[in-house]
Amino acid sequence: VLKKSTDIFSNGEIKMLDYGGYNGFLPYALNQKHKINSFVADLDPKGLDTAKFLGSNTIDLSKNKINEKNFDLITIVHVLEHLDQPKENIIELKSLLSDEGVIYAEVPNLYGFPLGDEAHKIAFTQYSLVKMFHSSGYEIFDYGFTKTPKESIKFDYYYNHDLENLFIVCGKKKRSLS
Repeated sequence: VLKKSTDIFSNGEIKMLDYGGYNGFLPYALNQKHKINSFVADLDPKGLDTAKFLGSNTIDLSKNKINEKNFDLITIVHVLEHLDQPKENIIELKSLLSDEGVIYAEVPNLYGFPLGDEAHKIAFTQYSLVKMFHSSGYEIFDYGFTKTPKESIKFDYYYNHDLENLFIVCGKKKRSLS
């Protein structure tokens, strides 16, 4: 999705924040094909230990704020639905994004995912996700649906289908000079 929507990977090494990234698997996977200087911010110390082992810088959000800035890429994958105030979080993350930076967020689709997870505090539709980012001052580059790979059935996950998750790719709004 990021390659289709942006040129984020064509500029050499990128600085990435995986917000709520738990164990750092996403930056680790991206670093297999692209040069990534990654930071994983999460609350879980065991997950952060794994992220550190996999080569990411770690930020324990239970003890520290994110002091780094100018991220080229911020990923928020299956995190926003767990937050009390997701809009406040994405506004705060905007201040950490470089002027040309990109945010990729992914959440369960209200109409495509079973609502049995008690840890989910909010549900999103395509409209509500786009509206939240747009009203927070982001320029929307792309949005749509994603699904869990079919191989997940090997791990007893049977819910994968084309409308399972929502994604959005966005960045800071460009300001006119007039």
